[in-house]
Amino acid sequence: MARYFTEKSIFGTGLQGDYDTLSLYASTPINDLHLHIKIDSVIPVNRPKDEAIIVDIDTYRVEDGTKPLSINLIRKFIQDMHEQARSVFESLITEEYRNFLKGDDNG
Repeated sequence: MARYFTEKSIFGTGLQGDYDTLSLYASTPINDLHLHIKIDSVIPVNRPKDEAIIVDIDTYRVEDGTKPLSINLIRKFIQDMHEQARSVFESLITEEYRNFLKGDDNG
C-alpha cells in the first residue's frame, strides 16, 4: 500500500511495517462539506505478492432547508463535492500509483 499512497497523508508517523490487512477510516468537516475516507487493503493468502486496495471517498453537504433546491444548485453541490473528493484523492496517492492509473503498470 505504501507504493500507492503517500506515507505522510495516510500513515502519519506511527503506522509502518508488514500487515495482512489494513482498514483506515477518517471523517471530518472540510470547508462547507463533510468528508468520509475509507481505505481497505487486503493481501490474499494464496497470492501474497498481490494487494487489493479499496479507496472510498464520500462527501456530503447538509443544508438547513431554508432555500428550495434547484437543478442549478444541485449541479453546483455535486461539482463542489466531486472537486473536493478528487482533491483529497490526488493528495493521497503517489506518483507511481498515478502512473498506474494512467495505464503505465510497469511499477
